[in-house]
Amino acid sequence: MNWTRGQADIKKYRCRTCYGARNARTNPSANPLRRAYYALAGGADAYYAASPERRATFRVQAKEQDAPSPAVTPATTPALPAITRSLRERVYREEDVEGYVYVVSNPAYPGYVKIGYAGDCGKRLSQFQTGSPYRDYEMLAYAYTTKKREAETWMHELFAAHRVGGEWFLVSVTEAVAALEMIREYDPVAFPMGDAA
Repeated sequence: MNWTRGQADIKKYRCRTCYGARNARTNPSANPLRRAYYALAGGADAYYAASPERRATFRVQAKEQDAPSPAVTPATTPALPAITRSLRERVYREEDVEGYVYVVSNPAYPGYVKIGYAGDCGKRLSQFQTGSPYRDYEMLAYAYTTKKREAETWMHELFAAHRVGGEWFLVSVTEAVAALEMIREYDPVAFPMGDAA
């Protein structure tokens, strides 16, 4: 059964995935952008009482506030030398195994990326597709590393302020790819970075 018990009781048979996507678009607690333009308007009631032109202004202002920060590079991130030193130390730990660190996205969650690791990126992507009725997960980029767990942990720490839950982050693709390039740079036996796009 792919629908919730509560929906079955009221005879609304909408699959969990579709219900979750609709809920993410309409529920302010699940949609940070909607929450932002409600705050700009002074609440949901004030937002819906405003004219359509005024509501459009609130949406534009909220999107401008929510714009991702510029790409992560040594020039734009002052603490990066310490972070890259940390990465360099971690890459050489013995208990970790080789594999890929990847960045995945889904159009149902615009602006969000999942950062994880896998031994086989193609197989991992197919595992994601199993949970999506639209098979719309997309492997944006990946980098081979000799210490996949440590490299993934480093990326999670790098974007910790942007974590929305689990391995999902609200960062731009440019930022995530820049971090993957740094992983490749500090892992001396890494193969060239793959671009799945």
